[in-house]
Amino acid sequence: MYSRIKKAITSLILAVSVSLGLCSCSKTGLNKNQMAVYFFQAGKADAQLIYTDEMAVLIDAGDKNYGEKIAEYLSEKGITKLDALILTHYDEDHIGGVPSLLDNVLPDTIYVSNLPKDSKETAALNVALEEKQLG
Repeated sequence: MYSRIKKAITSLILAVSVSLGLCSCSKTGLNKNQMAVYFFQAGKADAQLIYTDEMAVLIDAGDKNYGEKIAEYLSEKGITKLDALILTHYDEDHIGGVPSLLDNVLPDTIYVSNLPKDSKETAALNVALEEKQLG
């Protein structure tokens, strides 16, 4: 089952990457038809930002100490919204930063793993999503 989820996430990332590469850009400092990928060291895990001038997708948000730092980076790049937030799984080092991220930047769509995990991190994520009317 994990293998199917990994394949689905990989396919989604590839599709988003190709879509992003087809967009033209300017406000983020990218030239037309350019795409950038930025990797955040976010605690024990990492987070990835794939963006052009017209689209931005964030994969994971690090632990609770990193959501605001990621939001600051997005602001520095002129990214005011996320087209998608992809949460690969429910461990704290992947979803812990979401509540503080959502205080600064809202995604149009959130993709989450279908393997829910009962934890305080999942509860905090659900509260943050409900507060922003995203869940």
